[in-house]
Amino acid sequence: MKIGKNNKLPATILALSALLAISVIVLIHGCKTSTYPTEDNSLVSSDITSTVTVTTTGALQSIEITRPLADSLDAGLLNGKTDYFVATGAYLDIATNTTTSSDITTLVTWSSSDPTTAQVKTYKTGFGMGIMGMKVGSATITATLDGKSASIPLTIVVNTGY
Repeated sequence: MKIGKNNKLPATILALSALLAISVIVLIHGCKTSTYPTEDNSLVSSDITSTVTVTTTGALQSIEITRPLADSLDAGLLNGKTDYFVATGAYLDIATNTTTSSDITTLVTWSSSDPTTAQVKTYKTGFGMGIMGMKVGSATITATLDGKSASIPLTIVVNTGY
């Protein structure tokens, strides 16, 4: 019996045979959900394996320096004595578009324009960063973090108590 020209199966029968073979394979092995992105290049929900955490605190907006133990920010510091300074950072909350404040005293880099006049010492919990008056004169104290800084002038005055 001749099936087609030159004993070859017609293309339609070959296509149906291939479709039947694929159907048999699917029936035997079962059908699994694809773990690959769909044709529109989006992921199916079963492909998501991690959680993204959104941080709502944005970049540092500004820094403010205060002297909690002094009568005023520009009060003189006695030669040979230490006073404490606190740095507060203003951060923009991206989610609410509001500014929040945070104590960043231990995060900033403290410096003195003249360490021979006013020297940055050590941090004391509950007080702030210690600045010691070394000699009578003036210096600028600066707190820097993430490209932002704040500076205050500091005058060291004569200590007549010793």
